[in-house]
Amino acid sequence: MNKVQLLFGIHCHQPVGNFDSVCDEIYRSSYRPFLDAVQKHPELRLTLHYSGGLMEWIEEHHPDWFDLVRCLAAAGQVELLGGGFYEPILAMIPEPDRFAQVDRLSAYLGDKFGQRPRGMWLAERVWDSAIVKSIHQSGIQYVLVDDYHLICSGVDQEQLRGYYLTEEEGCPVAVFPIDTTLRYLTPFQPPERTFDYLRQLAESGDGACAIVVDDGEKYGGWPGTYDWVYKQGWLEQFFSLLEQNRDWVETKTFSEILAGQRPLGRIYLPTASYFEMGQWSLPATRAAQFAEAHRELEENGRLDKFRPFIRGGIWKNFLVKYPESNNMQKKMLYLSRRSKTVPVGTARDQAHDWLYRAQTNDAYWHGIFGGLYLPHLRHAIYRFLIACEQACDAGQAKTALTIEEIDLNLDGMNELLVSGPACTCVLTPAGGGQMYELSIKELKTNIFNTLSRRFEYYHAGAVDMCPSSPEVDGIPSIHHRDGPGDGTWDRKLLYDRYDRQSFIDHFLPDGISLGEFVAGQYEETPDFTKGDYLYRREGNKVVLERGCGLMVEGEEQRVNIRKTFSFSAGTCSVGVTYEFTNNGTRVVGGLFGTELNFAMPAGGSDWGYYLLNDERPDPGSLINWGDSQAIGRVCLVDKAMGGTVSLSWETPVRVWRWPVETVSQSERGWEKTYQSSMVMPLWPLVLAPGDTRQFRIQLSVQRCN
Repeated sequence: MNKVQLLFGIHCHQPVGNFDSVCDEIYRSSYRPFLDAVQKHPELRLTLHYSGGLMEWIEEHHPDWFDLVRCLAAAGQVELLGGGFYEPILAMIPEPDRFAQVDRLSAYLGDKFGQRPRGMWLAERVWDSAIVKSIHQSGIQYVLVDDYHLICSGVDQEQLRGYYLTEEEGCPVAVFPIDTTLRYLTPFQPPERTFDYLRQLAESGDGACAIVVDDGEKYGGWPGTYDWVYKQGWLEQFFSLLEQNRDWVETKTFSEILAGQRPLGRIYLPTASYFEMGQWSLPATRAAQFAEAHRELEENGRLDKFRPFIRGGIWKNFLVKYPESNNMQKKMLYLSRRSKTVPVGTARDQAHDWLYRAQTNDAYWHGIFGGLYLPHLRHAIYRFLIACEQACDAGQAKTALTIEEIDLNLDGMNELLVSGPACTCVLTPAGGGQMYELSIKELKTNIFNTLSRRFEYYHAGAVDMCPSSPEVDGIPSIHHRDGPGDGTWDRKLLYDRYDRQSFIDHFLPDGISLGEFVAGQYEETPDFTKGDYLYRREGNKVVLERGCGLMVEGEEQRVNIRKTFSFSAGTCSVGVTYEFTNNGTRVVGGLFGTELNFAMPAGGSDWGYYLLNDERPDPGSLINWGDSQAIGRVCLVDKAMGGTVSLSWETPVRVWRWPVETVSQSERGWEKTYQSSMVMPLWPLVLAPGDTRQFRIQLSVQRCN
């Protein structure tokens, strides 16, 4: 019988900033028991990848793990893969940072295990030809991608039993294709199914490579897998079968194949990731249509024939699909450029260290895992970005307040980046004069780190595109788990008309209720909320001004709006003055409200609560609704953040407060997640022709006990 060379391994990663309890649970259910099982089978050869951020966590909490891996590496039983230290999507970070991230992990592995890697794990297998040169110059000789990458290049399935060479500007790198079928067989189907498949591969020729390296968390960390993999013995059975069938299944490392076999050919890969990512990165309606087309081809038995031509979006589409992701990524790019201008020394090194942590990929996108939808991951990214900015400030001896006109989010229109020793904020004159960042440097928190309620393709019942559901004698992967779980979720699916930023201005009809506002069941002049402002700078102030039309009994009345932001160099405070002038011929009347959305790290826990006029309401949690009268001061106390956000105005008014919650897909099904707390003071606004009226809001943040 022909021999098959099995290249088997795991990739393990936890985002920097994840909860210690989550990391510890997965360590105990997956990372450690997997290696304990490997140690019992010394004749096997396999490949391991752990992201640098995860290993830093393990080093702090479970240092004995390093002794075990050192023994396995010294014995030649395992090969360690490199990659970006903090698991960035290499295509989304600048070229110098790519090299630094890969080189840092290679040096770390060499120092800890005496094995500098020859190959690397590519985060989310996101391939772009732009990264090839950086990979090569980092000393990496091979990289793992999905078989889908090569199939899209025109390679037949039968030609994927080895590795290919690619290059960019004469810099070669070998690429090994991971077998999608094996990804879904292991460990979800009985081990015998994998060996049946390996026998099929053996028929393709002696020495064919069967390649499967996938998430280590699915070996005990995903729902239902610990019992299946360890208690019911899947992993032990699999390893035992490998030992019993060594006459025709040889476990090998990638370096052994690279040294002993010639490449199958030269290849150039398109920008791609694994097949499922193509669906997730599309706009929601297109993702649902894509799944429908995929399902029709599969049901008609034509999927295999046309799959090379069925492609969805690319990873960078997430930066379009989710403006919140784009805001983080563009701030990261801005700080990457700035950090390179800091004089060589401690401050620059610290800036780079925080910058690389902020490049961890998980919070920038959303698929089967929560990712971007998980507030604590976004808060971690901003914590690192703020620390990077502080290091840059220190290295450049920056102490004054600056107001910079810059197209920070690269939408073709300038934003105003206001930065001082106490805080940094971003204003959008072309887009309603709103604010989408207010980063408190002392607290390392962007209190406007919000997320909008958006339609996602799975809300309509569309499915992920993956192999057919498993047989009854296996267990479902996270791609095959049920989504909603009950019939009540559709009542929670409400979507926003606009990006959920702050200082969003509303002119609402009298009599509207908070519930109608939350559900979007109201009429409003769109130009009032989203219109573009002209702007000018006056010292530590930014003055925004524009005219807009308000409908009064079917007739448009022209109103001039002046919106002045006042900043303080030494304190976390922003003052906003609104001035309305009726330039029309009729009386304008309604409710004026300015919407603020505060992303409070405490969420719905006991660590966060409201104070209204300095008294705690009952209930007072940040996830409680409220429609209160005669309020002159609102505080959001967040002991998790360590600070209190205070809002005040001169005359007591009606105030709405409401928790913004999203419904998203995760590995455990659908989840409702707190994103922010909306606070909106409402003033009666009645303007006779020629009248002018002012309102003023003061926002400040102080440290709390």
